Amino acid sequence: MSDLWPQKDLDAALNLAVYNLETCWWENQGGKFIRRSLPIQAQTAPIQGIVCDDFNGDGNMDILMAGNKYGFEVETNPCDSGTGTLLLGDGKGNFTWLDNIFSGFWAMREARDLAMLKGAGGKRFFVVANNNSKVQVFEQ
Repeated sequence: MSDLWPQKDLDAALNLAVYNLETCWWENQGGKFIRRSLPIQAQTAPIQGIVCDDFNGDGNMDILMAGNKYGFEVETNPCDSGTGTLLLGDGKGNFTWLDNIFSGFWAMREARDLAMLKGAGGKRFFVVANNNSKVQVFEQ
């Protein structure tokens, strides 16, 4: 770092430490919040948009996510490994990844948000807002 900034500036700077960058969810158990990890497939890139609903009709809440982030400093590489993630819930707080080949959800750009729109006949549309790129729409 001292090659980039003078040492006196580094000595005067606020230093923060991060110990965990995991995407997770928090369960409220009577006012006590329990941290729950998500599968490794939810950890490949920053998550920018999340929609929760029962996507496979089994009565359990599922999670659909999109992300990636390109705009870091010059010395930091982009976080662009995300392809969009569908996690199927078991109703007990556990989630299992459904391969994109089976879900059909491929949000591989720099997603900034994700929304679900409900259409006629129970159809659902998932809109992925991508930074500096076209919007993607997926139908279920």
